[in-house]
Amino acid sequence: MNAQVLPSELVLAGRQMGKPTAQMKRLLGGFPTPMPDAPVSVMFLLLFCVGGFLHMNMYKANSKRGHKFLISGLMFDFCMVRVVTFIFRILWAYIGLHTSGVVLVGIMVQNGGAVVISAINLFFVQRLIRAMHPSIGWHPAFSQTSLLLIWSCPAVTMMNLIAGCINALVPTQEKGAETVLKIGGCWNMMLAVTPLVWLFMASAKPGPTPENFGVGDFRAKASLLVFGASLMTVGAAVRLAVFFNQGGPDRLFSKATLYITQFVFELLIVFVYAFFRIDQIYHIPNGSSGPGDYSANSCPVRRWTPEEIEREVGKLGIRYEILTSRRSNKMAPVFALLYPSSNGGPFQTVANSEKELPGVPREYENRSLPQRPRRVSRLDIFTGNAYPEQLLRSKRTAKYMEMTPTVSYSHHDYDQRQYV
Repeated sequence: MNAQVLPSELVLAGRQMGKPTAQMKRLLGGFPTPMPDAPVSVMFLLLFCVGGFLHMNMYKANSKRGHKFLISGLMFDFCMVRVVTFIFRILWAYIGLHTSGVVLVGIMVQNGGAVVISAINLFFVQRLIRAMHPSIGWHPAFSQTSLLLIWSCPAVTMMNLIAGCINALVPTQEKGAETVLKIGGCWNMMLAVTPLVWLFMASAKPGPTPENFGVGDFRAKASLLVFGASLMTVGAAVRLAVFFNQGGPDRLFSKATLYITQFVFELLIVFVYAFFRIDQIYHIPNGSSGPGDYSANSCPVRRWTPEEIEREVGKLGIRYEILTSRRSNKMAPVFALLYPSSNGGPFQTVANSEKELPGVPREYENRSLPQRPRRVSRLDIFTGNAYPEQLLRSKRTAKYMEMTPTVSYSHHDYDQRQYV
């Protein structure tokens, strides 16, 4: 870890590449060797595998619940990029510079992987600004600018990859390729520091109360973003200083600088984002497209206990009485009697109080509720006592049932009635 890029390494690299020592570029961390780079690379490879496993588990668990949080998938992609980085770094340590393809891929993956976290931080700062200043955050100009920066991350990575290949394989175009690489390095530095600048400007500008979203306090969201963006800014600044200052001190090019400012910082971001559950802290409702959408349906239904209700009523500063049931049932209704014009008297809780309610009309004072029905037990059901008594009815076969007389008419009577 404390090894430095010595001139002997440049001489050895020049011999392997077939180039003069003066044409060899100094790299951050120097050229990897079996000791100590190989065991250190294996350790980081395993740690990034664990980080990718954590973020992929969160992504799958959220997908089953219909909770779309694609940023967890991006964190998994970044961890896999770092796994590939250390695989090629181990191969580079044992193969050396004889295979230029391994060296080229190792350098490109190492320098281009950090831009994934920069894109994630841009997503986070976009949501924070929309919550702090909805009129600015949801403006089409800001939305298009933030999306342009986010989509520039893969574009700049591809540009640096092509320029790196030209720089290594086409010596006649070396100066042009180096210019493109410098532009790409400056752009990556800008992407890393943009979340900090935007967040500081949004915090300095007065505005309405921030629209909280996700889980947790708004300050926790901002603090987590500042932590991740600060570490990424330090790493980008070190890479840029190495690229522009080839004659800098050996400490700048040491292996300790590489592993601490690049891989340790990135590993901290991966595990801190997983520990604080960015999938819950920065989650926004699906389909959010305007002011007020972030906090829509974000407050779960709260279950109040009688003690909490009495505590909230007590904050009013007026005399009150809480009417509760004699039974210790938390689901029983709670009634509160408030006395706004009464300043004296102790606050009390009355269990099943028989106190006369204020404001009851006089015609209802002596009224009483109907008697409650008798409680029926299982024994009453089996014995038949559970059913109400029915009134006795006379049967059609009763002995003294009154009979209706039958009247018969003759044909003569019928004819007389017809002509009357």
